[in-house]
Amino acid sequence: MGEQAPSVFDSGPGVVIRPDWDTVRASVFSRPIPGDAVARMAALWRSSGGGEDPRLRRVEEVLCERFRTDVTRYSGVFEPSFSLDGRGWHRVRFSYAFPDFRDAPAPVCETVLAAARPFGIPLTSHVAHLLKWTFQPFLEQPIVGLAYDDRDSWTFKLYYQVGFRFQDQAVQWLARLIPWGSLRWIVGGGLLHLIGVDLGPSGIRCVKLYFVHQDPEVARLAGPLLPRGLADFLIRQGVFRLSSFLTIHRLRAPDDPGVRRVSEVDFPLTENGLHDVPLFGESGMLRGVLSGPAPPPGCSERLPRLLEPVGLDRTLLRVVRLTLSTTHDPKLNLYFHVVEKAPDD
Repeated sequence: MGEQAPSVFDSGPGVVIRPDWDTVRASVFSRPIPGDAVARMAALWRSSGGGEDPRLRRVEEVLCERFRTDVTRYSGVFEPSFSLDGRGWHRVRFSYAFPDFRDAPAPVCETVLAAARPFGIPLTSHVAHLLKWTFQPFLEQPIVGLAYDDRDSWTFKLYYQVGFRFQDQAVQWLARLIPWGSLRWIVGGGLLHLIGVDLGPSGIRCVKLYFVHQDPEVARLAGPLLPRGLADFLIRQGVFRLSSFLTIHRLRAPDDPGVRRVSEVDFPLTENGLHDVPLFGESGMLRGVLSGPAPPPGCSERLPRLLEPVGLDRTLLRVVRLTLSTTHDPKLNLYFHVVEKAPDD
């Protein structure tokens, strides 16, 4: 396949994430997206343990500046999330996409680097190197993200969204970075959607590969990929197949045999007819996931899929999709869009 490219595991840390924009447009536009959505979420982040870290303040400034322009042109570019694991809820999470990358790559690269700089020169150097890959013709755009728990526990994420028309080129390029002995077990089951690299304070943490599958049967997913309680709930709702269903594979080293396993799955809600189902409580969709978690601290579910955070005036969080771990370490991610609270809510 030509000259051997350096392994991604030699080049430093990277990223993860991958929003599916089209799946949620109808529900998002039922309420206005506030132009200060990033600032509103940053206020929530400060109340979640990040208030004393100036690095988060700088990231907030970078995103706010970019979002003021993007919100007038695009929907869904800023996607905050909450994560739940055995330690509880983590609320300082987000991804940010750049659909205009092909038209104006320089401002996009500068925004990504500006978000990385507060976390130090080594990280910024890695990100600068990884951004060069975004100019591959089969990649549509970069997506940047951050998962922050405290000063010493954070993950900077950089994702590459793959054009579905260029699957062969993407897989051939990926095989130069990751041994084919690992890739051959997972390529072909679905279309490669995202390539993500996670970066931490001490370097690369993992690479993630996201594959999209159209309309797999819920009954066949139950057990190995979906908790049976959740699968039963979906079937009772009349959802027998899941559209835009993602399987996620994780590599912690180039020859990691664990890449063969699906580590996480992801699916949108609105596109699958789940626009008006409650998430929490006795009748909620998540009752069969992690023993039916309660809403995140400081939030209440006022209407189905609409979380109201305490202390954020006129703000609701519309949950648009979720990610579930398939491993023995249960984990749940809720992804949402910030929307304006209507007067009658």
